[in-house]
Amino acid sequence: MSLIVVLLCFFAPMAVIYGRRRAYVISTRTGRLSQKLLRLLVVPAVVAVSMPIAVFEFVQGYAAGSRAEANFVTGADIAGGDAIAASDHGGVAELVISILAWIGVSSIVLFFVAIPYVLGSVYAAALLILNGLGRIRIEPPQEQTVEPVS
Repeated sequence: MSLIVVLLCFFAPMAVIYGRRRAYVISTRTGRLSQKLLRLLVVPAVVAVSMPIAVFEFVQGYAAGSRAEANFVTGADIAGGDAIAASDHGGVAELVISILAWIGVSSIVLFFVAIPYVLGSVYAAALLILNGLGRIRIEPPQEQTVEPVS
């Protein structure tokens, strides 16, 4: 629990900066709020679901003794076409879980980018909803002026 709090404290500033910028860019586009939220949250939702699946697959493979016994399809297998062979043995559900696990592994490798991306997208969605309700007004981020050093 304390690890989650530490990670949130570490990633929150990056997520807020990204989310505010993203909310402003999306709010300037035309369309209904539901369309904007759908465009904003699809990829972060896949990343957020994939990371726990990757951890589960890793733990399952570790408990089984090897990755092969856990039926874990890697990115190299997908690129090589072995994913289709894996789907013949385990079905479409296993293939989808393996692909999600592969996305999750990539997200875990890029942990310092993936977590602020997901949190920032949630923050941007909250800002868009509040903007849609008329509670707040999303303004462009202030430009920073660079003063010359004399």
